[in-house]
Amino acid sequence: MNKKKVVVFLYANTPNPALIERAMVAEKTGLFKSFIVYWGRQNSDISIPFSKLLPNDRFLEIQLGDPRGNFFRRIYLSLKFSVALRAILNDYSPNVIYAVNPDMLGLSWVANLFRAPISVVYDFQDQKGEHLNIIYRNLYRLSASNVTKVFIRSRGFLHHIKTNKLFKKQVPVSYFAEAPMNWTLTKKNFPKFGQKLVLGYFGNIRGKLQIYSLLTAIGKLNSQGRKIEVKFAGVGSEAAWVGDLSKKLGYVHYLGPFDYFKEYSDLFISADLVFAVYPTDLANNKFHEARRFHESIATGIPLLVSSGTYMAKRVATLNVGWTVKEDSSDEIYEILEKILNDPKKIRGKRLTKALRKEHLIEHYTDDFIEALNEA
Repeated sequence: MNKKKVVVFLYANTPNPALIERAMVAEKTGLFKSFIVYWGRQNSDISIPFSKLLPNDRFLEIQLGDPRGNFFRRIYLSLKFSVALRAILNDYSPNVIYAVNPDMLGLSWVANLFRAPISVVYDFQDQKGEHLNIIYRNLYRLSASNVTKVFIRSRGFLHHIKTNKLFKKQVPVSYFAEAPMNWTLTKKNFPKFGQKLVLGYFGNIRGKLQIYSLLTAIGKLNSQGRKIEVKFAGVGSEAAWVGDLSKKLGYVHYLGPFDYFKEYSDLFISADLVFAVYPTDLANNKFHEARRFHESIATGIPLLVSSGTYMAKRVATLNVGWTVKEDSSDEIYEILEKILNDPKKIRGKRLTKALRKEHLIEHYTDDFIEALNEA
């Protein structure tokens, strides 16, 4: 019997659903033994509850403070993380490191100094800036010296990767969508004329201006006697603010943090329209495909996204939702009013069963398993 390859999945926070799903996909093949090493950020407003779908001993927490903020404190904590990670690499002798984002790519390189090199499969989840300065570019390339494969979660990142020449020419780059795993393609029953319309904002709650624009539009519609409300669930920089608003506004509901694998699919199906309008002053939000994008399509629920972004192009091309200016409550109001006047507009979006299957993780796993095998 061939010995299973050990894969260490490396993440800078409590593991998000996409990372756990990737570890599960590898584990279920019977070819790999998955371990998730993560930065357990103390007192962080962006850490999420999660189910340990693998055995408890496969989750290795490095508990440190939240590295955001002071630059020198970040460097200090990062070095401490690297020392702890090096000890784990020595103890578990992984065949492959699956690193998510440049922070984990860089710290895995530091932890692996002066020892036998370990192949790295790199998960390009977020784009940091647009044109990188020469120092950052060179550090990025150095950190990527052991990378054998790159997975991007949006094809919108390709231009950034190519123009900054982040990886060696021979390193293949493939699209691996941040799509959910094991979702049942249930039929969604949308409201009819005169019935309540429910918007959902789930996950990382951020973007005060965008949320304010949404609530202004919904407040105006409610003042006109229309039946419309919004559900928020999750954590994030604006979660406390939204929680306070929910105590004052009858059409705002904040359900708090949630365990993705236990609660999310039921939570998602309770919405008729998903709000995914994010701040576009961040480069990542201009070019990424949010997990909400794939979850919405997989569930068969249309979504609202920020115009002028890569995700907006995808939404328009696939005809799975609407695009709005992120700060325009008027545009949001107009779209919601049209839907309330004619709910068939929701059902008119092209959310076919075939398309929904393309937004499940199972559609992308062959290339992933091949990359782990060849690393």
